[in-house]
Amino acid sequence: MANIKLKSDENFDAAILLVSNKMYNASIHCSYYSCFQLLKYTLKLCGINYDDQKNNYTSYCNNFHGEGKKLGSHDYLIQEFIKRSANKDMPSTISINRYISYLKALRNKADYNDEIVNDSDSIECSKQAKEARILIIKIYDL
Repeated sequence: MANIKLKSDENFDAAILLVSNKMYNASIHCSYYSCFQLLKYTLKLCGINYDDQKNNYTSYCNNFHGEGKKLGSHDYLIQEFIKRSANKDMPSTISINRYISYLKALRNKADYNDEIVNDSDSIECSKQAKEARILIIKIYDL
């Protein structure tokens, strides 16, 4: 199994442990990264290796000419995943996008804002990460 997939699984397991130990900010971080790393792994299975994922984003940044808002590296990879998955299972892809967007927003709050997240935020992130992972695994038969 690929290292990034192992990291994804470990982050998911860690999120559950962190929730049960009332470490809510850290649990949200792990919930998000469990999904983000699974997306990276899936893109690799689609033929975009990890170096190409990084290089494609760098190329995108170098060629960005200010039309709209430039995507961050995570948003860029998430959109690449969404583009490739929509042809396989549009309803599940829409749900995955919704779950990942929620997780990313809460991860930003947990990691960067001067606020503490609560237990219900943390539990909800764990649930949404689990649902996103189930759908990703289903679509790509992982």
